[in-house]
Amino acid sequence: MEETDFKKVALRWVPYTLTKEQKDRRVIAAREMLSKLIKMRRNNFVHVITGDETWIYYRNPPNSAWVRRGEEAPKRVAKGIASPKVLVTTTNFIDNSIFSKFRQPAYSPDLAPSDFFLFGYLKGALKRNTFESAEEALAVTQNILSKIDSRTLRNVFNNWLIRLRYVIEQNGAYYEDQSVHDHKSFNALLYIIDKEN
Repeated sequence: MEETDFKKVALRWVPYTLTKEQKDRRVIAAREMLSKLIKMRRNNFVHVITGDETWIYYRNPPNSAWVRRGEEAPKRVAKGIASPKVLVTTTNFIDNSIFSKFRQPAYSPDLAPSDFFLFGYLKGALKRNTFESAEEALAVTQNILSKIDSRTLRNVFNNWLIRLRYVIEQNGAYYEDQSVHDHKSFNALLYIIDKEN
C-alpha cells in the first residue's frame, strides 16, 4: 500500500462565516471590552454583570446511558418548538439598570461568557431533571446558578480577557482554544494583558 502525505482530520466547527466587515466590528468591540474589563479586573470583576437568554426545557434527558451487552440503546425524543420550556433571561434587568453595557458584536458567541461558559454549564447541570412547571424549572435553575463559586466566575472572566486579546490579534477571527489550561500559562497571559494596558 502506498503512503501519502494526507491524514484525516476532524472539521472545526465555527458559528458563522464572518465577513471582513464583521471581523472589523469584532476587533473594535473587543478592544473596547478589553479596555473596560482590565480596569474591572483590578477589583475582581465585582461590578461586571453579563446577561443573555436561554430556554430551559421541562424535560432534560441524558445524552447517554449504560446498557448491558445485547440490550437495545434507549431512545431520546428530540426537543422541538412545541416542547414545554421557559425562557430564562437577564436582559430586561440589565436594560433597566444603572449598569453600563458593552457592545456585543453580532455573531460572536466566543466573546459572550453566557455562551462560552454559562449555558453549557447550566444545561449539563440540568440533565436528568424533569419539571412540572415554569416556577419549578426557574427555581432549580436559580439554585444551580447560585452555587457557581467566585473562583470559577473569576476564571471565566479572565478567560474572557484572553479571548478578547486573541480576537484583536487575529483580526476578528473566532477564538480557538489554545489549550492554556495549566495555571502558569493562564497567569502568564493575564500578566501580559495587564502589562500591555
